[in-house]
Parts: sequence; structure tokens; C-alpha cells
Amino acid sequence: LLDDYEEGNFTPTFGGSGGNPTVSYAVQLGTYIKVGKMVQLTVSVIASGTPSSGGGDLVIFGVPFVAKAGIQQAGSVSFTNHLATTSGTTQLGCNIEGNVSYLNINEHEYSGASGMGRNSTAGITTNANPRIVCSICYETT
Repeated sequence: LLDDYEEGNFTPTFGGSGGNPTVSYAVQLGTYIKVGKMVQLTVSVIASGTPSSGGGDLVIFGVPFVAKAGIQQAGSVSFTNHLATTSGTTQLGCNIEGNVSYLNINEHEYSGASGMGRNSTAGITTNANPRIVCSICYETT
């Protein structure tokens, strides 16, 4: 397995689970290192102007490897700019589900009842120049 080593770049894009937004990009940088079945991704996506339309949950497409089935694997959102969130959101994260090759952007609220939900595509269509920087290490098939 350790003979299986690869590194490279990919082009991440903002997307929606219920329809993709129309986006012009200032930056689309994705890098990965794959060793055996483990993949480390770093993503930086910045829109130029204000994206429009789209629907459902905000996702990042372009991930180069499909995730292993039967498990959700979590990563971190390092920082954002101009990303709208639900009232009460105290932290953002990302995850990849089994058998897919895109990242979900998640909102967490850690006061009171605590909870987690997905960030909506409206998170990037509310403000100009939204930006997400995230990373995840996950197991692939």
C-alpha cells in the first residue's frame, strides 16, 4: 500500500445539493496527497462577485477520490470570508460521505441544545466574494 503514493492538484467548485449556483471564481485551488487509501485534501475557493441561484446544501465539488462506503469522515473549515450562516452558528466544518467525491459544508451550534446542520447555498449567494478554506483527511475505496 505504501508504494501507492500520488500528489497533485484539482479544481474545486461551489455547488448545491439541489442545484448548482452560478459562480465566477477568483481562486480555485485544491491540492491532495494520497498514500495507499488515505487522502489529504486542502481546498481554497473564492468567488469573484456574488454567486447567484443554486439550491439545497452547499457542497464543494471536484474532490479527486471517492470516499469509502459506510462511514462519514470529517474535516475542518480553517476560515471563511463573506459566508452567511444560520443564526447561532459558532463553528463550521466539512465532511465527506461514503461513495461520493464532494465535501459538505456544515454549521455547528454549541450553546444550549447544541446541533449540526448543513450550510445552505444561500451562504454564498448573500455576500460578494465568499471564501472557504478547508482540509480533510479521509479514506478512499
